[in-house]
Amino acid sequence: MSKRKKRFFGCTVGAIVGLVMIVVGAGLFVVFGVSALTGAYFNNPWDRAKLRSLCNPLQNVPAVIDAHRTKHGRYPPSIADLDPSLPGSPGAMDAFADSEGFRYIRDDTGYRLYKKLNWDGGVGYSSLDGRWEYAIHDDIEWPLY
Repeated sequence: MSKRKKRFFGCTVGAIVGLVMIVVGAGLFVVFGVSALTGAYFNNPWDRAKLRSLCNPLQNVPAVIDAHRTKHGRYPPSIADLDPSLPGSPGAMDAFADSEGFRYIRDDTGYRLYKKLNWDGGVGYSSLDGRWEYAIHDDIEWPLY
């Protein structure tokens, strides 16, 4: 006498387990595979660590820019125009020159150090906020430090 297999909704338990595994695997691929392929970042410890590693070499640059403003009454027109007599200035200029893709953007209210990372996101420092952050849109930002 053969044992009858249990069926749920017309399928065997093995078929349902297999289907669940395929769906979960596809979901994991979408979350992690698409992230890797598109360069998207998520608000998790691993991605924040990757983003911080981009900013770490430039950690002292805002202090030197602010010291330039204190001494001269205005922000420098470019990083190359930092006062070389300020402590840390040569190192800040070298760190900025070595950082690939970062830009110094100055306006009437302050400045930003910014690097575009993907189609809609970037990482940077804002003198208005005084912090490093990853911004997906103007209204979605994650502090990095």
